[in-house]
Amino acid sequence: MVTLIVLFILASISISTLVGDNSIIQKSKDAKEATEIAEEKEMINVAVIKATGRDRLGELKYQFFKEELDK
Repeated sequence: MVTLIVLFILASISISTLVGDNSIIQKSKDAKEATEIAEEKEMINVAVIKATGRDRLGELKYQFFKEELDK
């Protein structure tokens, strides 16, 4: 009987760890979203650098920037 109660307690702890507000699943979703945001920021930074390099005066031109983002 005691073993059964202990198993139920451990099972409830495991379930809450998987699906609670601060769960492993939620943390992995948050990490995925943060990674996607970081990748998009990096793409924008690279496009800015490339677009600035295309201008003779080293200025950022919208046309060059848009072309680099569309690549």
